[in-house]
Amino acid sequence: MKAYCFLLLLMLLVSCSTKKNGEEIRNVVDALPDTVYIPEYQLEGDTLSCDASWPTDILAIDSFLLVAQHKDKDLIHVYGLDGFKKLGSFLNVGGGPNEVNNWNGFTQSWVEDDKVKLLVQSYPQYVAVLDLNESLLQKQAVYKERFSFSTDSARSIFYRSNVVFRIEDRFLMSRAPGRVNSLEDYNASFQWYDYKADEIGNVVFGMNQAVLPIPYLYVNGGMCYNPNQGKLCYACRFMNLFFILDVETNRSIQIVPNNVPTDLKKHVAEKKDANYFQDVTCTDKFIYLATYDGCSRDEKDEYGVKVEVYDWEGKHVCRYLIPHAINYLTVNPQGDILYVVLPDGGIKCYALPKNKIV
Repeated sequence: MKAYCFLLLLMLLVSCSTKKNGEEIRNVVDALPDTVYIPEYQLEGDTLSCDASWPTDILAIDSFLLVAQHKDKDLIHVYGLDGFKKLGSFLNVGGGPNEVNNWNGFTQSWVEDDKVKLLVQSYPQYVAVLDLNESLLQKQAVYKERFSFSTDSARSIFYRSNVVFRIEDRFLMSRAPGRVNSLEDYNASFQWYDYKADEIGNVVFGMNQAVLPIPYLYVNGGMCYNPNQGKLCYACRFMNLFFILDVETNRSIQIVPNNVPTDLKKHVAEKKDANYFQDVTCTDKFIYLATYDGCSRDEKDEYGVKVEVYDWEGKHVCRYLIPHAINYLTVNPQGDILYVVLPDGGIKCYALPKNKIV
């Protein structure tokens, strides 16, 4: 009888522990609609001379402009923001121990002790903190920390994630619908994982929409994280929706730009090719979202792109208009120069109007 009671108590404790570690948090609020005029500014850019062909991402940080290029032996090419002089290339593409595979872009970067750090994810091998300054000096990728996710619990959530963010001793991992077949709710969500304790934490939802008819297609989007704000932004590729998630409170602000929600049922019924957020980038002050406002793929060049600017509280600040299509964008730390990658692989820069954002 005592053994039975002990076994029952043990099962109850395990059940409670599992429920606690896997709790779902849905603290999603809708942003207030725009009620004032949003100023617009037409941008005219200059083409930069660059030896990288077909860049797959771009990042301006500190005094550097980083260009990713998958087709080269070296993935990351580094240029100086002042004069655009090439400073070096590193990070081999492949499946080796110090190579990167299925790289997911410049999603998290920061400056620490006057050195630029990048969080590099090589799926499904590892996540590492790369020291950019040391990598340039040694002409090869230099990792300061590396995380292999070798335990069963870590591997179970790392394998089903397409983007990982490091927040102190924990990781916030996206739950990618294309890699998680058991999801019942395809609203974009993340799961916490404590690396030192090897504990799976809560699931946090960033958006709250009706059940999505084609989950991977509509939820797929771009992400960026700002450690100084302690917030991340997720923008949907085929829905007019993005959200700002506070990683400390797990509270999310869900935003529908220009107050025009996406009619998913209509899109599915008509098989409409509607493109919204192409890319997203951020600074300490603002979020920059490149959107096509629902135009079709064939209309992108004719329509051009809008860069919607929001602050980290979800306030719509202004809008920049670019008269052509783009693939990726980034803004320098001072917030006065915008860099974009064009569909033909070229790179252009735009001087942003001074004193227009307060």
